[in-house]
Amino acid sequence: MRKGFAYIRIMIIIFISIFLYGFSNSTYEHKKLKDLKVSIYPVDKPFINHEAVNNLLIQNPDALSNLSIDTLDLMKLEQDLKEHQMVEDASVFMTVDGILSAKVYQRKPVARLITDTAFMYIDQHGKIMPTSDHFSARVPLAYGFPAKDLVRYRSVFNAIHDDELHRKLITQVSLKNDSSIVLETRLDNFVVHLGKPKDLTRKLANLKAIYQYLKEKEQLKRYRSVDLRFGKQVIASKN
Repeated sequence: MRKGFAYIRIMIIIFISIFLYGFSNSTYEHKKLKDLKVSIYPVDKPFINHEAVNNLLIQNPDALSNLSIDTLDLMKLEQDLKEHQMVEDASVFMTVDGILSAKVYQRKPVARLITDTAFMYIDQHGKIMPTSDHFSARVPLAYGFPAKDLVRYRSVFNAIHDDELHRKLITQVSLKNDSSIVLETRLDNFVVHLGKPKDLTRKLANLKAIYQYLKEKEQLKRYRSVDLRFGKQVIASKN
């Protein structure tokens, strides 16, 4: 008899738990959207602004308070953000208190491609990225690079961008007819012959070393070029 009562009690508890869970879930789904929270990274380079993200998530912000949580397709909203031309990645989720939250990670431009007809960014993957009306990135200008072959040269752009000294020093990257690369700098009439896009770590380390040496000796203005094309040898030419 006691076992029978114990079994019945367990079944009642399970039933009540299921009922409360279903009631709670139903109540949550019919709950009105409370607010919208958007975070864009990096915060100091807004290629896409909050208004654009808000419009992708909720086309009519004035109707925000009338939206029910169960009407939102979070996967579709997330995919819409990921398909934006300025977005690298995104996540969209709903908090327990009814706030629609979105985290947006922007693409990273590492150079600005200049052609006869247009100019656009090159991102870290070697893909074309449009310019933005909201922010202009301080990146080197890239001349002579075919748009269809940018992936081949992305290591050059990334190596320059990822080093603080090179990022500040180099203003232009040019691909010549012989497939060699020439770098122009912020120094007057001071160019760097990088050569083919190989051994970049060694070449750029040599550039940094010779630049810092000449700067320490206050000799930078006496030189017009540095040639890094010949193995471990660095050739600096005077004016």
